[in-house]
Amino acid sequence: MKTYISLVFVILSINSFGQFNYNKQKISDRTAKVVSKIAKVNKLMGSAVGFAGTRPAQYNNFAELQKIAKQSELLELTNHPNTVVRSYAFWALSLKPGVKLLPILEKHINDTANVSTMFGCIVGDEKVGDFLISKAIEQRDGKNSKNFSKEDARYLDDLLISSSTTLRAKQDAIDRSKK
Repeated sequence: MKTYISLVFVILSINSFGQFNYNKQKISDRTAKVVSKIAKVNKLMGSAVGFAGTRPAQYNNFAELQKIAKQSELLELTNHPNTVVRSYAFWALSLKPGVKLLPILEKHINDTANVSTMFGCIVGDEKVGDFLISKAIEQRDGKNSKNFSKEDARYLDDLLISSSTTLRAKQDAIDRSKK
């Protein structure tokens, strides 16, 4: 019996490892409805998908989330159990002026859960942490650079290199350090 209880404890511990503390009480009903729609589709989509480049309803859900969710809600949603919700919440935060992205990225440096994506006619899977880092880098290279500075990028690279993460971003950081 002791062995059985120990085994159950170990399995529960393993399943709990890497989980984020999500508090749905911090999410308004209006935002929760949009989150529910995003989680139901369960695919991260860009603004134009397929050969025709049409705007999918899922991207409209993302646009609605951006419009109605408070910054505090988006921060909480980066802890959501659904990978698409976590990813869209971070993406929305990356587009808001003045949001510090580095602390969120530090928290997700081992977020290796897969998220299904569709951008244009390219369908794939990516680790959530890699997606978040790519969005932060886009912001650094784009016009919203106040959210993720060159100093933040250097710090993140150092953190990735010294971590045990299996994110693709770690190899990218190692490659950048050799230049």
